[in-house]
Amino acid sequence: MAARNEILHKRSGRALTPNDYRKKHLKQFISKYESLDTEMPGIRKFQDTPQSQPLTICVECPPDLDLTHQDIMTAAESILPNAFALGKITSIQFENVNVICGSSGLKNRWLINISDFQTRSLFLNSGLVIKKMYMAVQRYDDLLMEDYKLHLRRAMAQKKVLETLNETANLGVKSR
Repeated sequence: MAARNEILHKRSGRALTPNDYRKKHLKQFISKYESLDTEMPGIRKFQDTPQSQPLTICVECPPDLDLTHQDIMTAAESILPNAFALGKITSIQFENVNVICGSSGLKNRWLINISDFQTRSLFLNSGLVIKKMYMAVQRYDDLLMEDYKLHLRRAMAQKKVLETLNETANLGVKSR
């Protein structure tokens, strides 16, 4: 500790004090935390680890692209005719990610529940053509896990900032 206090940095012709180092350290943490907002504007929040949904696939689309359930069904049935009637597709659900995350500009998601892994593989490998646009089909579990990792990253950064603020507040009280 004494060696750390002896390190001299010049700022306006005077040495930095230990309190100056704490302030600088705190500013770095706050800056790092605030940069997360610009890197990841809309982060989905989770109470627990998301449940696995291996038979759910997902198509992400721009928020300004107006699609309907019928558009998704038509595209799916061009790959697998009568998919819904045959029970290969059990449901289609729209997920407005911007509403969930309280942001704007994020891609919306269409979730397609599939009855078996063979059908899932077919759609994952073929993708969908919706309104003459090719759209990749992804495993919903993969996308949800990426969202969860971002949530954990934000939670850890927030925890570090709060711990640093608490340490700084405690040190300020001790130095008085």
